[in-house]
Amino acid sequence: MPIVPQLTAKIVREARFANGSSYYVMEGKSRRSLRGFGIRVFRTKKEYVVRYRGKPYPLGRTDLIPLQTAREEARKLLLGLLRGQQLAFSRKTVEELSAEYLRRHARPHKAPRSAKEWRLYVLPAVGDRLVHEVTPEQVQDLHVAMAKTPFAANRVLALLSKAFNLAELWGWRERGSNPTRGIQRYPEPSRRRHLTSDEYRRLGAALARARHEQTLPEPALAAIELLIFTGCRPGEILGLRWEWVYLEAKQIRLPKAKADRPGKRDRGRVIWLNEAAIEVLAGVERGAGNPHVFAGAQPGEPLKCIRRTWIALCQTAKIENAMPYTLRHSFVSEGVPAGVPLEVVADLAGHQDVETTDRVYRARRDDVQSAASEALGRHLRELTAGHATERHP
Repeated sequence: MPIVPQLTAKIVREARFANGSSYYVMEGKSRRSLRGFGIRVFRTKKEYVVRYRGKPYPLGRTDLIPLQTAREEARKLLLGLLRGQQLAFSRKTVEELSAEYLRRHARPHKAPRSAKEWRLYVLPAVGDRLVHEVTPEQVQDLHVAMAKTPFAANRVLALLSKAFNLAELWGWRERGSNPTRGIQRYPEPSRRRHLTSDEYRRLGAALARARHEQTLPEPALAAIELLIFTGCRPGEILGLRWEWVYLEAKQIRLPKAKADRPGKRDRGRVIWLNEAAIEVLAGVERGAGNPHVFAGAQPGEPLKCIRRTWIALCQTAKIENAMPYTLRHSFVSEGVPAGVPLEVVADLAGHQDVETTDRVYRARRDDVQSAASEALGRHLRELTAGHATERHP
């Protein structure tokens, strides 16, 4: 689309139809330009036109309307369109944006976690603000207020970036005005930590002690045990329903996998159960009228969170910097040393490719290689029988 500093009678007169389709010649590139004003050249005619937000508004044929008259009409039309858009902007708050985001984008395309991020972080900070008035400074203030939780802060920033992009698409905010642009994310230290053998033993002792003393809720303890023995994602276990559990087949058959996408057939995921996992499930009491394996406090609801129970167990076991998801990384990391091929570990963990499994195992690989180096060194020292180890002044 040709752009000229300002339309002139000569430019209008000499514009010719070409390449088999109509095209625009629009003003721009100059302070004198009336952005959005131009002409559209057809095979048999040329029209003055206003383009606003990608939509054309014809003003009339160039051979019937003088250029200056068309320019004045275009100016009035653009002002009216802009004023009407501003009135539309003024009715939309960030809280309304969150509801529309969840309805039109998150529920069809994303996991339900984004609803929690809106409720906990965004709405208390800027929920009553008008969408078109939210500034980069306000978004940065929210991001800085979450500096102690960099992972959550960065997720909220990504959430707002997408939400304001959609707000522009829906006409709730001017194009190119996303207030998250230019705000740097916090560095995220690697969370690929795995439990050591000693930490596993201390965790097992803490679980036994909690059961004996009955100091922690049994559903949460059982859920943590199942995480240990299956390497599942916490969300897969907390949302587990009895209808998906097949103890005789030693399987959990999830109808939907993490990699399944809206609009495509769900492939689901099969989780293989070992004897330890089967023993955990066999010991769980089925709640009357509750379809979930790990029942929550409310009738018919699943267990929502195991964070408090996990923190208490880690304090007892003196385990630091570990989360429930650490159990999944540990499951993967222990697979290869236990003699399980990496490809099989990837299948057990539900990874789409072996590279993902390899990245998780890499943290453990350093320990394995260090131990291997020590063992090889001891072996070679024995072979040299003191000859190569003698030192000469």
